[in-house]
Amino acid sequence: MLLALSVLVAMPIVWVGAGKLHRFAYWIGQKTDAEVAAMATGGWRVDRLEVAPGVVLSGLVRPPAQPAKSRWILFVPGNSESLLAGFRAELDRLRGEADVGMALWAYRGFEASGGVPTPADLDADLLRQWDHLQTLGASPER
Repeated sequence: MLLALSVLVAMPIVWVGAGKLHRFAYWIGQKTDAEVAAMATGGWRVDRLEVAPGVVLSGLVRPPAQPAKSRWILFVPGNSESLLAGFRAELDRLRGEADVGMALWAYRGFEASGGVPTPADLDADLLRQWDHLQTLGASPER
């Protein structure tokens, strides 16, 4: 009886405390570098992007066959249980046979990306991702 009562009292405390540890709706399990590398098939490659000192985002990039003539999509995933694998599959369906460059990175602290997410950091990371795509051949006009 005492054990059952203890569990009953502890559950609300844990529920409230867990929300303070991480403010986002999902806390997605970490992936190893090998698990991310296994997603890099069909023209996709792993891309690691340092967005702040000691903070590296893991992502997937699929460059177009003709970078000078092609458009790019920088995809910013929403909350999901599977950012890289799940949205990579959706981007493949969206692309079809078109020669479009595509890129997405897991947020800070999610999957194989380092750091801890905050709204300000996510915003800054997105700008850094866009700058990085331009070094890969993405044109702001396209």
